[in-house]
Amino acid sequence: MRFEAIEEGARSISIGNVHIEVIPPKWNPFVEPATHVVIPGNHVLSTYGGAEFLEDRAFFTRSLTGEAVIYFASEENLSPITPEQAESSEPTSKSELFTSATAKAQSEEIVINSGDILATAIYLVPRYENRRKTLSDVNSKLKSTVESANLGVNIAELRQSALEAELLRLEELKKSAQEQSTKKNGKKESKDKKDDKEAPVQTNQTSNRSLFEEELKSDGKSLFSDETDTPDLDAGKKLW
Repeated sequence: MRFEAIEEGARSISIGNVHIEVIPPKWNPFVEPATHVVIPGNHVLSTYGGAEFLEDRAFFTRSLTGEAVIYFASEENLSPITPEQAESSEPTSKSELFTSATAKAQSEEIVINSGDILATAIYLVPRYENRRKTLSDVNSKLKSTVESANLGVNIAELRQSALEAELLRLEELKKSAQEQSTKKNGKKESKDKKDDKEAPVQTNQTSNRSLFEEELKSDGKSLFSDETDTPDLDAGKKLW
């Protein structure tokens, strides 16, 4: 048992990773303040009018005592798992409250989580009263809350929602990868077509140059010489 001193007029208290805070109304001063118990990364249920597990927080009593909180890690207990993990998992608790039906494969890659829930319960009771009685009263509240709320169905719904969200995320990633691949292939095809258009021009230039050289070799005459081998002497005299 752990004792925590609460200063008079205090609006919040922290016990480990559990934070309880009284939040006054913003606009209407005649409205009762809301009190939340906050446990990040967990699903939380309190005996103060709770009927289902809520993500990260739950409503709590303004007096901060006389109630209980039960919570479990969201990622570990709700997230989908692979078929290999489902086959190798060993149940560690036989609690009737948290045992759910056998999982069925939802896809080739992941399946709905079907392991037992490992939860933590905190009883908050006044220090200077009959602790045995107050603990018994809070325990009765917790038992009544568990029995009145169909938590097996609640957890099954949470796990199904987690599976659907993960499948949607994987589908979005797959779609994004396909779009990136399509864009990459489109750029490659465009570059190949451009190279194909430039290639014939280079071949024709080489071919024309080769024909020109062959003509020079086969003729054996200068392009700037006369057709006759005998020079025109008169023409030379006229030039000078």
